[in-house]
Amino acid sequence: MLDQRSSRQVVLIADDDDGTRYILAETLTHEGYRVVQASCGQDAVDKFSQHSPDVVLLDVEMPGKDGYEACQAIRNLPEGAGVPIVMVTSNDDSESINRAFHVGATDFISKPINWSLIGHRLRYILRGASHLRSLAISESKNRALITAIPDRIFTIDREGVILSHQCRRDPHSSRHASDEHLRGEKLADVLPADVDDAVACAIDTVTANGREATFEFQLDRDNVERRWYECRFVPHVGQKILVISRDVSERKQAEKKIHRLAYYDSLTGLPNRARFRRQLQARLAEAELTHGELAILSIDLNHFKRINDALGTVTGDAVLKEMAGRLSSVADAWVEDARAGADAFCVACFGGDEFALVVPGSRSTCNAETLTDCLRDTLSEPLVINGHEFVVTASIGIATYPEHGDTVEVLMKNAESARHEARRLGRNTQAFYRSSMSTGVTEGLNLENELRRALENDELAVYYQPKYCTQTLKQHGAEALLRWHHPTRGEIAPSAFVPIAEESGMISDVGCWVAEKVCQQIALWNYLGVEPGPIAINVSGQEFGLGDPVTSLTEAVRHAGISASSVELEITETVLMSDIRSVMRALHSLREAGFSIAVDDFGTGYSSLRYLQRLPVDVLKIDYSFVRHLEKYSDTRAICTAIIAMAHSLGLKVVGEGVENQWQLDFLQRESCDMAQGFLMSRALPAMGFTELLQKGPQQQRALGRERIVRLPLQHA
Repeated sequence: MLDQRSSRQVVLIADDDDGTRYILAETLTHEGYRVVQASCGQDAVDKFSQHSPDVVLLDVEMPGKDGYEACQAIRNLPEGAGVPIVMVTSNDDSESINRAFHVGATDFISKPINWSLIGHRLRYILRGASHLRSLAISESKNRALITAIPDRIFTIDREGVILSHQCRRDPHSSRHASDEHLRGEKLADVLPADVDDAVACAIDTVTANGREATFEFQLDRDNVERRWYECRFVPHVGQKILVISRDVSERKQAEKKIHRLAYYDSLTGLPNRARFRRQLQARLAEAELTHGELAILSIDLNHFKRINDALGTVTGDAVLKEMAGRLSSVADAWVEDARAGADAFCVACFGGDEFALVVPGSRSTCNAETLTDCLRDTLSEPLVINGHEFVVTASIGIATYPEHGDTVEVLMKNAESARHEARRLGRNTQAFYRSSMSTGVTEGLNLENELRRALENDELAVYYQPKYCTQTLKQHGAEALLRWHHPTRGEIAPSAFVPIAEESGMISDVGCWVAEKVCQQIALWNYLGVEPGPIAINVSGQEFGLGDPVTSLTEAVRHAGISASSVELEITETVLMSDIRSVMRALHSLREAGFSIAVDDFGTGYSSLRYLQRLPVDVLKIDYSFVRHLEKYSDTRAICTAIIAMAHSLGLKVVGEGVENQWQLDFLQRESCDMAQGFLMSRALPAMGFTELLQKGPQQQRALGRERIVRLPLQHA
């Protein structure tokens, strides 16, 4: 490989002696070099510029420019700085040699020349030149790297004395930037005084164990800002130590930001669940040592989703910030009153509308109850955001240490169970944990999971309870009722699983399933040529909040190929008034699509007659709680009479539900109630049973209805 490279290398020979020049040329050509010849010094300079040789042989004594002058001229050329130049001279005195090196010669060869060795001599001169060029390139790269990186690099001995120092000029500070200024000083004297021990320990670690050592320190810059630095001590050659000092302020800021994101809620600025768990763990450890008590409050804002849905997340976020501020202000006031530490009351936000609070104290139950009353009063104070006035209430669950648990997991779980109980009790209240709550929560979770599987495994079924005209007892329409045939538990009542479906958000899926089944069954009845009348489907309030009942119901009708007028939608009075504007918009869309609308359980809520007049309602259903007491209480009879009269004055039909005896039916007939529904006429029937009823024809239906009235006057579910 070396011979192949040499065959391509060019040698410039400059000598005024033709014979010497000729012999040199022949010898070097034989050695594999390409030779360029010059007869004088100026000719050598010109030929150098033309051919860019790899090495130059200059005779010292030449006419015109001698070898010294030619050497100096070549060195002054841009491309001549690194090319090896060998002086060929018969003068071997020290003065001639020194002059040759002074003008830039690389080496010299004395005359007479040893022709057999000249090729080898040049080869080693070229190899040395190549190594020098590589070394120069490497040094240039290293110098550029040192200049580019922002680190200060010290070389110190085992006593900590600075031997060398390199750094890029610091734009933030002018102190100690000079290598000469720091050489000979102690590294500990250059760094802040409070890190002297850290410097000594790092030097000992490197010298004794040969391991790297690192420490960090802070430094004020011109009394303007405080910066963080990292010092890393690394073993170096010759028992020296390399010390790399780096500004890590940006990394520290990033770590602080990451810590903030990891342990604090980005919206409210309060500690998040992970941070709260750590704080609670620390409070439990303190309480265990001091035999103290503490309480955990799990707080949930009631109906917060309505604010988000109605007014958007911007307003919802503003409400959450305000609530977080109120919680913190109450906790701060209690800290001051209790003369506790600033972090004694840990307030946290778990995301969304869920908060938590740790209440320390020797009488935590009493403290927690008093604090909870204060919290509910403070949170429920009216607030105005973006022109909207709100009253936000909270449901609060309380678990105490050590009575209700002694670990973070158990206490948090029990506090959340108590919060669920507070919501069940009617919201805007508090509840202390009881052991029975855990059983109820576990049972609820199991039932929720089984309900999900029931949807997939087709365990649910739709039954139909017929409705009858009160005057003729002719069947006209029915109410679709959901049933769950559990493979091991048997029949599960809707009152047991519908609330769970609403709580878990599954109610939208269940509602879509019911709508599809009912519409498909109506299509089948149409195909069989029987007329069931309008089939009523119950629509949960959660479906308006979580889903899109307009789309799901119209799609179910369209896929089944039936008319929307075949379906009646039953909405409870409470749902109707919960979010009147959005519900009203949805009902108008459904009415325009062809559905009829019924208000279920009328009389049990707080509906406004003004809204009732504006809503697209077709039917009012008198709640069974009124129908059941018709025979016993005169005021109940007066209420039902008023409801029937009011509905007829508004052009609405009236259905009395829960009719169980003849007296109730007779009353509804006398007051001209349009329809009746209940066990007196018929229980809810499976689709096949209801189909058989429809196929009997009107005459048989009326006869069957009268027969049932005679046989089942007092039958209950």
